[in-house]
Amino acid sequence: MSQNNFAATGIVSENNNSENSTQKITLKKGTKITLQLNNDISSRDMEEGNVVEMMVMMDVMVNGKKVIASGTFAEGIVTTVRRSGNFGRSGYIELEGVNVRSIDGQRITIKSVKVRKRGRNRKGLAVGASILIPTVGILMGAPILIPFVAVGLVVRGRDVEILSGTLVSAKIMEDVKVHLN
Repeated sequence: MSQNNFAATGIVSENNNSENSTQKITLKKGTKITLQLNNDISSRDMEEGNVVEMMVMMDVMVNGKKVIASGTFAEGIVTTVRRSGNFGRSGYIELEGVNVRSIDGQRITIKSVKVRKRGRNRKGLAVGASILIPTVGILMGAPILIPFVAVGLVVRGRDVEILSGTLVSAKIMEDVKVHLN
C-alpha cells in the first residue's frame, strides 16, 4: 500500500451493497492521525477534565477514499494539571485526544500520545536564596529577621503553557465502518 505524503492511510475493507448506494469502508484500528492543538493551554488556568479543541491536520484516506477530512475538529481532554507552587515547584500539564468525527458524522474513539509538559523548575533558586540571603545578612551584621525556609517560599516555579499549533499523534482505537456517499 502506498502512502501519500499529504494523507494518512489505513488498511481497507470495502463493502458495496447493491440495495444501498452508499459504500462502506472499514477504517482499521491503529490508523494514525495527526492533530493540532487549536488554543494555548496553561497549567495556570486549566482543570482536569477540561475539553481541549484540536483539528485534524491531514485527510485520513483508506484505499484512496477520504474517511476523515483535514480541518475536522477533534476533542482532547486535560488528564493531569499541577499549578506552579512555592519553593520553585514547576507547573505540569498532560492531555490526550479522545475522539474525532468521520465524514459520515460518526464519533470515532482515538487514543493520542499523551502530551506532557513541565514548567521551568526553580527549586535550586529557592534553596539557594534560603541559604544565601540569611548568610549574607549574618556576615554583614544584620539580625536574622526571616527564617531560612521562608525565603524559599517566595520563589515560585513557572506555570507551563502548551501553545496553539502543537502537533499531537493519535491512533484509531477500534475498527469503524465509514459510509461514503
